[in-house]
This record gives sequence, C-alpha cells and structure tokens, in this order.
Amino acid sequence: MHLAHVRPAATSPAARRAAGRHGRWQRPERGYTLLMMALLLIPMMVFSALAVDVGFWYTRAAEVQRAVDAAALAGVVWMPGDPDRAASEARLAASRNGFAHDPSGTGIVVDVQPVPGRPQELDVTITDPHVGTFFGAVILDEITITRTARARYVLPVPLGSPHNTFGNQNLNPTASDPKLWAAINAPYARHESGDPYAVRCAGDPSGVRSCSGDTNDDYRAEGYRYIIDVPTSAVGQTLTVEVFDAPFARRSGTTTETGDGWDWSCCTGNTSTSTYTNRMALNYELFEADATPLDITDNPTMNGRCSSGPGRLVYGNNHGTPNSRTNVNSGNTHSDRNAWRTVCRMTVSTAGQYVLQVQSSAIAGQVDQGSGTNQYSLRASLSGGTQPRLYAYGDMSILTNYAVSGSNTRANMYLAEVVQRHAGKTLRIELFDAGDGSNGQFDLSILAPDGTVPQCRYNEPDETDLGSLQTCTIRTRNDGTSTSNNLYNDQWLTIEIPISSSYTCNASGATPYNPGPGVTTACWWRLSYLFGGTNPTPTDRTTWRADVLGDPVQLIR
Repeated sequence: MHLAHVRPAATSPAARRAAGRHGRWQRPERGYTLLMMALLLIPMMVFSALAVDVGFWYTRAAEVQRAVDAAALAGVVWMPGDPDRAASEARLAASRNGFAHDPSGTGIVVDVQPVPGRPQELDVTITDPHVGTFFGAVILDEITITRTARARYVLPVPLGSPHNTFGNQNLNPTASDPKLWAAINAPYARHESGDPYAVRCAGDPSGVRSCSGDTNDDYRAEGYRYIIDVPTSAVGQTLTVEVFDAPFARRSGTTTETGDGWDWSCCTGNTSTSTYTNRMALNYELFEADATPLDITDNPTMNGRCSSGPGRLVYGNNHGTPNSRTNVNSGNTHSDRNAWRTVCRMTVSTAGQYVLQVQSSAIAGQVDQGSGTNQYSLRASLSGGTQPRLYAYGDMSILTNYAVSGSNTRANMYLAEVVQRHAGKTLRIELFDAGDGSNGQFDLSILAPDGTVPQCRYNEPDETDLGSLQTCTIRTRNDGTSTSNNLYNDQWLTIEIPISSSYTCNASGATPYNPGPGVTTACWWRLSYLFGGTNPTPTDRTTWRADVLGDPVQLIR
C-alpha cells in the first residue's frame, strides 16, 4: 500500500481573505452561546428547585387541611357543654393525622376556639411554621403553612311541641290544647295499631307474651325519648318533670279520656282479676344533661338523685316491685289515673338536654307482656324565668282521639322545627299508619311556618316510590265506616319537601296552640287534618318522624 500526502489546492487571495473573515465571526458567536448558557443555568436551576418545593408545599398544605378538618369534626361534638374536652379531642385527632400540638418542640400549633354566639360550632387552626425546602434553600430555608376549619353539629329536629308540655293538658281538650296524647304500645300489641317500634310482633300476637308469626325487625327495647332543653339561665333553679295519667288504666274506648285500652281482641271488655297477665309495665326515667348532646344514650340517670320524685317511675304488671308505684290495683282505678305525677324535682346544676325515656318492655324486674296501648302527657317547668322546651327526639308516637263536631272540622298539630340554616335541603316526613278513623273522609296537609301548603312528593297507598311534586295535601281515609277505607293502615306514608334556598323563618316568633292554615308560627312545620264526609270520627294511633336530610356533623368552611 502506498500512502501519499495530498497538497491542498491553491486558493486565491480573495478566497483566503473571505475564509479569515468567516473564522473571526465564528469565534465570538461560540463565546456568546456559552455565556448565555451560563447566565440562564442559574434561574433554570432555581425554577426547577422551586417547582419541586412548591409541589411539596401544596402536598403539605393538603395534609394540614385534612388534619384540621378531622380535628374540627372530632372536637365539635363536645360543644357547648365541655369546651376543654372539645379542645383535647380536636388536638388528639390532629395528632393522629401527623400534627401534634407542640409549640416549644416542632413549633406546630393546634388552636381550638368556640365560635362566639354559635354554641354548636368550633374553629380549629393548625399552623406549621417549619415547612422546609429540598432545593430552594438558596432562596429561603422554610415557610409557614396555616389552615383553618369550622365544624358544626346539627341535632335532630325537635318534634311535636314548641312549648314546655307534650300532649293535652286536660281530659276535655279545648282550643288551647294540641289535640294529641303521647303514646306507647305494649310489646304484644298488634303491629298495625300504629306503633312500629314498641311491639315485638310483625303481625298479630298469639297471646299476651307471644307472636303468631314473624318478629318485628323494627322493635327497639328503649321505647321513646323526649328532650327537656334546659337553658343556662336555669342553673340554680328548680326543675320539675311530671307525667299525666302515667299508668295503664283501661277505658271504655279510645275516645274516652286518654284512651288507654286493650289492643287485642282476646281481652276486650275483660277487666277481671285474671286479666292481670295482660297488663303492660311502664317505665318513665329521667337522665341528666351531659357534654355530648349528639349522643343521648350516655346521660347519667337521675334515679334516686331527685329532691322529690323517684327519678325512675315504674308501674309494674304484677311481676316485680322496683318502686312504690308498682301496685296497679285493678288497673282502672289507680291513684295516678288522670292525675299529674312527679318523676323528678331537682335543683339544676347542669344546663343542656335532659332526656326522659318511656319504655313498655325490657324493664328491670318486669316481664314483657300485654297487648294494650297507653297514652299520657308530659310537662317540664322551672321555678322562674324562661321555661324549658320539651319535645320528642327522633320520632314521636301519639294518639289523636279528639272529638269532632260536624264535618269539615280541622285539627292542627306541630310536627317539626326547621330553622333557617336548613335552607336548600330536603325535609323528609314519615308517618306510620297515618290518618285512621272509624268513619269519615280525612285529608292531611303539611303547613310551612308561614301557614302555606308547600309542594311535596309522597307515596300512594301500597306503593314505595315517591311521585312528582304537587301540592302537599294527601287523602288518608275515604268516606265510609269500613276499616279498608284507612288508606295507609300498617304502612308508612313518606313525604319529601324541597326547602327553598331562600327559605326564611323567625325562630323567636309566636307559637300559638292549635294554629290553623294561614297562621305564621316561628320555624315550626305542622300537620293539618281536615275531617270531612259523613260523621267523621278520627281515632288515629300513629307514629311520626321527621328530619332534614344531611350529615349531622358537618364542615361549613
């Protein structure tokens, strides 16, 4: 192989001068590019570092927000009765989410504050002053992140009464009476007789202590509960809680006095001594207010702690003697029949929600038995100043056995208090075995606080689907004497009412007794029955419940 050096071709002077100029131009451009790259590298690195750090800060802020939300929800349920417990529970929840209150260590502060003027609300603020950086330390070492949450709890809506009484106050109700008695059935009464919770049988009983078929899935041993809302101004005053016609005492019919009576055909009209085994036991027990109004099952009992009255008033069925009121005598002549009996008289040391529980089964020292229905009234009074409110909790079981004089007579009853903060939500009303009677035609209307009839959806008899929106007046009984004319017998009537986003009401307004259509009544919604047809005779044993749909504990910001 031969390798030879190749001489470059000769160039002209002009070509050499052009090549020299080109080389001089290239050398400055190469330096400019390097200089610009060096100058831009620093901000590009800073922006890249900030992008990583800002992403971390956003993630950390989201963690703080989740923790403060959980803390507010955990603490608010202890308001207003125990703000110290509210603070400790809020900080415990924050700690479980990675943000322990440690001002002198990590610097994290979990601040818990009641909301002034709003006893059911709580503010929680978490501040983390040492949120570090990964790459941005050339600009700043750390930042402070603060997030706040406000939580509120919403108690079940009060039911049945805006006053300090529940039920009629005398045996011959006048215009100033609410036209209903509180009620509870014996554990072996018929399911269709209007009490879906106190009875053990899904259908008819086979005896005073047995069912003929399936058991009632909705049965609950705790019976019914009522709230006595005692204001802070009552501390130091005397609170008296009473029950009218507390024992079971059979009448000649449901329209007589309070209407106590046998419910099962085996014993109708039989008042001999041998029927003692059909009598029902009853328990009236008062529980003191505590710091957890969302949980009324943990309140301490007043049994044996009252200055007068037992605190727990028991009427037995000849199968035990828990206290002095167990003697049912002949049942029909008990000394507490048609009379007020004190459950408890006490000096108030704790304001808040006292609970009065009424049971007809699962009573200590008693045997579950009986097929009757017992009616009564309740009253709570303070020795001075503002009187407490007394209303049903969750649901209410009642008898409406008032006399009707002539056709087209109305009866109006308070159903539920829906305050203005529920604007934009849905009010759900459920009525069991509603609108029964032995004669006549009944139409039920829902009345808003301004006295008007709103639009609603409801299910037709033997149906479960709710129809389209229409004026909320519902036929519950066709004219005639047949029991088949009671359209919702042993059925639930479900009503849903959309509450306008512009809904307003005056919570401090008047709440007159028996207010009819067109009358404005604070924030209370009502049921209004129009009794028409031939010789209308309402004898409605029924159970009602109402609530505003939504979570009872909620974040509001």
